[in-house]
Amino acid sequence: MVTLAWSPQAFQLGQPLRGTSSHFRCYMQGGEEVQPQSLMLPQRFPTIETPPSEVLESQLQALRMGDIPCVYRLFSRARKLIFEDGCRMDLRDARVKPERIHSAVATVLVSSCPGLLGHHSSEVVASLCDPAPEPGLLPKWTFRVKVRTSMDLNRHYFFTLTRQSPFDGGDPRDCDGFERCWFVWSITLDDDRGGSERLEEAPTPTLLPA
Repeated sequence: MVTLAWSPQAFQLGQPLRGTSSHFRCYMQGGEEVQPQSLMLPQRFPTIETPPSEVLESQLQALRMGDIPCVYRLFSRARKLIFEDGCRMDLRDARVKPERIHSAVATVLVSSCPGLLGHHSSEVVASLCDPAPEPGLLPKWTFRVKVRTSMDLNRHYFFTLTRQSPFDGGDPRDCDGFERCWFVWSITLDDDRGGSERLEEAPTPTLLPA
């Protein structure tokens, strides 16, 4: 199993891929240029009534369309903070530009989740919920998703969603209006060959700057 490198070191220590930016005009996938599109979500999405399966479907659609800002928007509160803190140049960098964060997200996706960005289709093949976690842990829901890449290969990913905690009066960043909503915590590539194909047979895309 290959785990997506979600730590800040994933994009601090290595050289970023060419042109990784939230403003890239296209990316190369299988020798063809793919034009990213924008996924139009309601401003108040998700809500406390939105099931995790619907959040997952929106995330998969954003990944399929190459909409990096929307992909980032659907990450959990804790995941966003990890990316924000990892993108700070130093302690004086209080406000990180969204472009820098989106660039980091694109870099991690392209290098650690080959075939996911710009994929052709997806199908949820299994799901497992944890409605009663241990004290101190957030409820989570894990989905196993079969993805058909643009190279016509099958791959499987695990998407883990967590339900955000209510605001307890502590960190003001936790009071974001999305308390008790489901968001994507992590994406894990399941190295089971997705059927019969080998992972190295599908090249990762190259992002081209605008």
